[in-house]
Amino acid sequence: MVKNLLKSGVIVIFMLVIGIIIIDGPLKTVTENTPAVMIIIPLALCMGLMAFAKKMFEKHEERLKKEFDAVLIIYLALTFVLQTLFIDKLRFTPAWDLDAVYGGAISWINNGELGDYKAYFLGFKNNFGMLAVYRTVFSVFHLIFGDKTDYFLIAATMACLSISVTRYAVVKICKKLFGTVSAYLAMVLMLICPVMYVWGAAFYTDVMSLWAAPVTMLLFIKARECRQEEEKSTDKSSSDKKALFKKPVIGKILLYTASAVTAALGAEIKFTVLIIVIALGLSLLINGDFKELAMFGGIQIAVFAIAFGCLNALYYSNIDKAEADANNVPIIHWIMMGASENGAYNGADYEFTYSFSDKEEREQAIKEELVSRYKNYGTEGSMKLWKRKTNRDFGDGTLGISDFLDDNVAKPSSLHEYLLYDGEHYEKWFALCGDYLLLLFAMSLVSVVKFMKEKDIPPLRESITLTVYMCMIGVWLFLMFWEASARYFSNFFGVIILGAMLGFGAFCREKEVPAVKKKKRR
Repeated sequence: MVKNLLKSGVIVIFMLVIGIIIIDGPLKTVTENTPAVMIIIPLALCMGLMAFAKKMFEKHEERLKKEFDAVLIIYLALTFVLQTLFIDKLRFTPAWDLDAVYGGAISWINNGELGDYKAYFLGFKNNFGMLAVYRTVFSVFHLIFGDKTDYFLIAATMACLSISVTRYAVVKICKKLFGTVSAYLAMVLMLICPVMYVWGAAFYTDVMSLWAAPVTMLLFIKARECRQEEEKSTDKSSSDKKALFKKPVIGKILLYTASAVTAALGAEIKFTVLIIVIALGLSLLINGDFKELAMFGGIQIAVFAIAFGCLNALYYSNIDKAEADANNVPIIHWIMMGASENGAYNGADYEFTYSFSDKEEREQAIKEELVSRYKNYGTEGSMKLWKRKTNRDFGDGTLGISDFLDDNVAKPSSLHEYLLYDGEHYEKWFALCGDYLLLLFAMSLVSVVKFMKEKDIPPLRESITLTVYMCMIGVWLFLMFWEASARYFSNFFGVIILGAMLGFGAFCREKEVPAVKKKKRR
């Protein structure tokens, strides 16, 4: 009874949130800037392609099942190569925050210290994790190539690898949830994603943490499969119990630990990765698996504590603590900025924050300004603010990657005429990407219909479906309070693709994914 109420609550909230996102996000921006025919044709082509692909995959399902691993390897290799082909064409000189983590890492290697970049990290401790990752990887290549090291190529290749790992995790999750046909459809859906091919050049925290959420989810699924093996072992004779019981338990602990390490590493790059951990924990809570929740939660907390403890130690070994406390921009600053007229970045709020030299006085002043803004808005004004922020956050299918690509372009080309904000054909690129994003959100909404009608849904698929829904709810809620930007939901792009596949996958046959009955409680 309680489980059904919680499950229904998640579904209702998800439908409300995804409806708001669709209406105020890609649907609004695309229809405002694009003729109706330019919206309908790409969507119709995508749906037609997916329907045709599904038919073909089902026709040759047995053969595709046998060749799955080989096809996946070829698919990942080809898409990775295609992504890297755009790196040199889109080469630029990083600026602002990207320059801080990228240029700071290079300075750290060349000079043994952060140099001029130290001032940035005194204020923005949150980006130190990305700096540490770049410094570690760049150091390895610097040992090999010395001063000839092409750091831009390395960073962009790392981003391309992040995208490829995301592709892999989404495909594997779809195979486990719905079977082979769904896995192949996921390959097709990501194959026609325009942003994925050029995203690697925008190697900031958004794309660099893209892999974390889907990989964390995949490892969680594998751990839950160990739980099923554990339950099966209880049905064996007592003489076999100990041998069969130990392996699943050890495997489960290791997989939960791996998922925690994945999530922690991703969160060190971009902290919103934590949302996937919360969603997975809530899925266990809704399912009433309190022992599993205790194990999962305990391992996550322990790993996060160690990971962030080590990162803090590294930070303060390079940054004076007193200076950092005096200059650090508090988290509440971004929440205050998120309550400005359009919720986006603005220099005035930074001037306000930096106008207070005392840490406690600064935080108190920001809190008072935040409360004042929402009081002035009132309920109606706050809803209008959230409407504007939803449009800014979710209305750009390009994921705001041109925030980086237009910084000091090395070799202007015809490609830039499509990708850059001031490009002659940017509106076509914007419309194409907007159509794709609209398709993803629309199919996520479609998935609810099948989910609500299905009676014998396997427990694992139910858990992951609710997790995907809660992730989208969590990301939207977070961004309604945070600074608004088209980039800030993009590290959950893999989860959004998975949400769309729940819609497509719901219509796929499930020969190899039988429902798993729950063990009755005594």
